Amino acid sequence: MARDSYHHGDLRNALVSGGVDLARAGGVAAVVLTRLARGAGVSPAAAYRHFPGGHEELLDAVAEQARVELADRMACGVTDAPVSADPVRSALWRFRGVGRAYVDFAVEQPGLFELACLRDHDLAHDGGVDALLNACLDELVAVGRLPTGRRPRTEVAAWAAVHGLALLLTSGPLAALTEAEKEAVIERTLQVVGAGI
Repeated sequence: MARDSYHHGDLRNALVSGGVDLARAGGVAAVVLTRLARGAGVSPAAAYRHFPGGHEELLDAVAEQARVELADRMACGVTDAPVSADPVRSALWRFRGVGRAYVDFAVEQPGLFELACLRDHDLAHDGGVDALLNACLDELVAVGRLPTGRRPRTEVAAWAAVHGLALLLTSGPLAALTEAEKEAVIERTLQVVGAGI
């Protein structure tokens, strides 16, 4: 890409986009500002002007984009959930859809998941992800499936379950399972979490 094609902030966006691609392929370790600068056809100094905080600032920007992708995936998990005439069943399917989308994102995009969740960010209070989970739990309260007295901190328990499973499947001992075995573990975990609500 020619250097003079960047103006009015285009270079910063191109570097972040390139960082997302690198993270998708290789996780946190793959996101290197000098490598991105070379790929964009600019000097490292030009790239650093857009990230005065250096490598950490670049990682923060790329991680933010990864969290946007994760939240989008979870939103699809809600909208794509089956609909039932029974409002309790529909609410449970949406809650399950959020958890399923979270784990699927981790398994399919481990590099982005690493940046989105394992950087020093408070993902549990990071806009889209938190809002989606809380909306599903609030709906379960509204339809009478989750007692009001049990609602506090339920989002933390649910998030811990799917996040722990995601880590086990991507970088832990469950990573070696076959696809069929992974599917069975995901389904069983979601069943247990749903039954415990």
